Formats: sequence, C-alpha cells, structure tokens
Amino acid sequence: MNVTFEQIVKDSMAQPVLERLIMLFAKIEKEGDDDEGYLHPVLTFDMLPEDFVSFDALLKEADSHNSSWDFIIVGVVTGSENTPPNPDIAESYLGQMIDNLNQGKNLDQYLVFDRAETLVQLDQE
Repeated sequence: MNVTFEQIVKDSMAQPVLERLIMLFAKIEKEGDDDEGYLHPVLTFDMLPEDFVSFDALLKEADSHNSSWDFIIVGVVTGSENTPPNPDIAESYLGQMIDNLNQGKNLDQYLVFDRAETLVQLDQE
C-alpha cells in the first residue's frame, strides 16, 4: 500500500464531518546490540487538515521543537459537520496515544510514517 501523508490530509478534508489530525512523534530506544527496542514519545502536534502545507514543512516544524524522533504516529479526531474538534479534545486523544504507546498497547488504529514518508508497520510484542 503506497499511502502518503498528503493523501491522509486530502482524505480527511473530503470527509462529511470536520476532522483534526493528531500526531505523536516517537524515537526508537534500542535495548542492546540487536535491532529490537521500543518507541518513546518525543512530542505531539495537532492540526486542521487545511493547515497542512507539505510533509517537508511538517518535518521542519517538528525538528524546530525536537529533532530526535524517528516516526510519526498519525490519528484523526472527528468533530461535527460544522465544527472541527477543538485542541483540548485533540490533547485528550494525544494523551491516549501516549498511554497506548507507553503501555505497549496495539497501535493498529493509527498510521505510522518514518522521516522519508514511508508507511511502516510496527512489530508489537
């Protein structure tokens, strides 16, 4: 499946209800010499789809706050037909994302991109 972040934004804008994108930027913390490790939350963002400029602009914005991240975990919060979810609602969902990540819970309801905008599948144990 060749999904881009821009496609996620376009799909969000085409929905009958207004949405807000929520993003958790996470870093790989290695344990030992093998390739296995765990993801550690680094920072969070939320934005309305119409505020999205480009994936490169998003990377630059994130890096201006903290550049030590490897993946973007993306979700969508829905509002109503006339009103997008407010930032406080997004913050609540971002808190749930962080809790799910920290507790090793299933993250299949989110899309995960690397810095090259490649969609990745996380292995969870």
